[in-house]
Amino acid sequence: MFKKLRKKIIISNMVLFGVLVLALLGAVYALAYVRMSFQVDDSLESSIMAARSSSFLLPSSVETDRLEPNSIIIFVDATNEEIGYISDESYYSRDILNEVVDGVMEQSKAQGKLKIGENYLAYDLYRFYDVVRIVIYDYTLLQSSLTGLLFILLGVYVLSLATLFFVSRLYADRAVKPIENAFNKQRELVANASHELKTPITVITTSLSIINSNPSETVDYQKKWFNNIHTQTQRMSSLVSDMLDLAKADNFNAQSLTSRINVSDILQGVLLSMEASFFDNGFEINESIDANLSIKADTESLEKLFYILIDNAVKYTPPKGRIDISLAPERRKVRFSVRNYGVSIPQDKLPKIFDRFYRVEESHTQGAAQSFGLGLAIAKSIVDGLGGSMNVSSSQNEYTEFNVFFKI
Repeated sequence: MFKKLRKKIIISNMVLFGVLVLALLGAVYALAYVRMSFQVDDSLESSIMAARSSSFLLPSSVETDRLEPNSIIIFVDATNEEIGYISDESYYSRDILNEVVDGVMEQSKAQGKLKIGENYLAYDLYRFYDVVRIVIYDYTLLQSSLTGLLFILLGVYVLSLATLFFVSRLYADRAVKPIENAFNKQRELVANASHELKTPITVITTSLSIINSNPSETVDYQKKWFNNIHTQTQRMSSLVSDMLDLAKADNFNAQSLTSRINVSDILQGVLLSMEASFFDNGFEINESIDANLSIKADTESLEKLFYILIDNAVKYTPPKGRIDISLAPERRKVRFSVRNYGVSIPQDKLPKIFDRFYRVEESHTQGAAQSFGLGLAIAKSIVDGLGGSMNVSSSQNEYTEFNVFFKI
């Protein structure tokens, strides 16, 4: 599917830009051709004026210094076919002159262009009784230059098409890649969600089967199976809630935000709501929060982001451990940082930490049973939606730190 999409993009780009390049190069050639035509006409007219300035019957009085280079004036006595000519300093053999005269005399127009041998000639024919005057301007060099320009433009066009093909291919890859990634993520999300839902549904179905097979037993006797159903129902509810949050974060558009909110107050509120969790685990919380920092965001998404990252630090911090939380301006941005000490993330797993349904070893985490590996993926989507950036660093057996940079 994506190969066909790439192919369509490449073909459409090649057709569109190929036509534009061809039109541009065609315009260049047309301008060069028009300019050459004007130059040929002007040179021919100058030579005609040089002939007209003398007596028609006294061609020797033609002012040769007024002749254009590569010009020749031929006089033909039609009665005895004798030929005389006046030119610039060029020499022409009688055979060439005969060919020129024959070629011009065959033309139906008194003025025009013709090709004789390898020469391109512009001519003007004038008859006076039995005498014919032919003014010739040889523009072979100009035509050769124009032909050379044509080949150069054709080479440029071919090279442009080749370059355009590679550029279009690169553009198509860049254009399709986000769509392909989104499609793959969506397919992966469905597959992972189906896998996560399979276990609780199986447990619920099995528990219900056992309850139905013992209809005479009391509720207290079958409490174990009811507890299983309750636990797995909560687990499915948590998974659905996380997936809805992820979908909402993916569809969030920061361009719709028009007002600024106090991010310092929101962070303080989240920390206040988590004080009980900090106290139960005996954590040492070091706060460094600058007051009255504001960014363009929505309160719900920002609260969700802070809660996910701080709760993640809680899960990976051993009892009576330490967590550092800071919020401060930095280079025209607001930097939010959460660092927990103790359990670290292996370096080879850091690139995958924001993948959906990805979980690091949970042997040292708290509340691992309710973790689906969606929290950090939701956080990343929220940050991307706000136009910010996020990174993570970890030192083995020392600390793990998440940094979020908001645009001011």
